[in-house]
Amino acid sequence: MDYRQLVVLVLQASIFLTVFGFGLRTRWIDLQSVFHRPAALARALLSMFIIMPAVAIGLCLAFELHPAVEIALAAISVSPTPPLIPNREIQAGGRAAYGIGLMAVTASLSIAIIPFAAPVVGHLLGLPMAMSTDALARLVAMSVILPLGLGMLVRIALPGPAARIHQPVVLCAVLALLLSLSAIVFAVMPAAILLIGNGTLLALAAFVAIGIAVGHWLGGPEPEDRAVLALSTGCRHPGMAIAIAAANFPQETRVVAAALLYLIVNITISVAYIVRMRIKSV
Repeated sequence: MDYRQLVVLVLQASIFLTVFGFGLRTRWIDLQSVFHRPAALARALLSMFIIMPAVAIGLCLAFELHPAVEIALAAISVSPTPPLIPNREIQAGGRAAYGIGLMAVTASLSIAIIPFAAPVVGHLLGLPMAMSTDALARLVAMSVILPLGLGMLVRIALPGPAARIHQPVVLCAVLALLLSLSAIVFAVMPAAILLIGNGTLLALAAFVAIGIAVGHWLGGPEPEDRAVLALSTGCRHPGMAIAIAAANFPQETRVVAAALLYLIVNITISVAYIVRMRIKSV
């Protein structure tokens, strides 16, 4: 196992633990509530699955990016959205129930959306992107549906222990994320630095910032809904995108470095947004 595979494994562990932690606090009514607000769901799908791929296409055409950066950006733009930072929506003043429900619904819908969206985005950028529905279903099931379902089952069967282990699970998810960041510094960063130039950082920052702005704008009149959709739209977890890119471009080894460079930009801008929303709420 080389360092790229190890980083992907740790990122996937971070996704699994983060979503499992959400499941420990999720009620079935939280998932149902998303469908009780069809207008809000339609705006969420518009921002995440239509506007953001269009933004990625526009940025790739506007900048002369390295092919690895284009591949990473295209894959990220069509990926489902497990949270990168546990409880980030809550930290920004968002409703946890809406964040959990939206994550589960969009991840499930992505099984049908991504096999259609990825080839379209790839065609417009001259990238042969595709992913079979079966492979995507397995990826989404292992990364989102399984850990969320396990967490909900533990909450129903053992509510007391579920409440007690929630914080340790979240802590482990954060540690896994920090471990992957360490891998960036010691192993992936040299390759990532070589990708910087021709507007790479500007393009990645623009993708995240535009996503947050679009989600905030389309989130509706309630600030707590705006915070959830803003972070879900602009700040996607690169682990899913890396898997999609690896399935299509196994020869392009620098895609992992590009996706993890996005991770650094993602964290920086999302934390700034969270701080802004907390200050605004005071």
